[in-house]
Amino acid sequence: MKINKVLKKARKNQYVVSFFRGAGWSDFSLGYVDELCDDFVRIKSLNKFGERTGYEIIKLDDIEKVQVNGIYENKTKQLNDRFKESNKYSENNLEFHKGENLLDVIIEKSNKDGLLISLWLTNESDSITGIVQDMGDGIISLLVLNEYGDISGNIFLYYDDVVIVDINGKRELCINYLYEKNK
Repeated sequence: MKINKVLKKARKNQYVVSFFRGAGWSDFSLGYVDELCDDFVRIKSLNKFGERTGYEIIKLDDIEKVQVNGIYENKTKQLNDRFKESNKYSENNLEFHKGENLLDVIIEKSNKDGLLISLWLTNESDSITGIVQDMGDGIISLLVLNEYGDISGNIFLYYDDVVIVDINGKRELCINYLYEKNK
């Protein structure tokens, strides 16, 4: 796959990459390539001010276009370099070993360690935030949390419908804080 070659080079050279999955802003991601496997890429997400906003795992098949080393990407990298000290996010020990599937690793980590994640699904305009309770036969059971850190219930999702996973973003960190405080 041609995109893998580009993403490997971006990772090696620490380029900021723009990922386009469609025409809207909700279909846009920006960040450093952190890990790459056959089906997914994990990025250290950045906002337009160069601030770290956690991690995203993106399904490679959903990426329509990437832009590397452009004017916008370089501006964001310069801001990120300038404000590195304020960009330190907990990495939650997100280790990945060659040959592993990034989505499997995060789903397992959420289930085992209670890592709060946000899942974006095929044909959905918003994410679902929660903690994986169980995974089997291609179905994920997710304990859903609302923006106040309260449990909203359980939902069952098809594994193959997951196109993006947000990890350790400000949204996830805030909801997790409220959830832990309200326990």
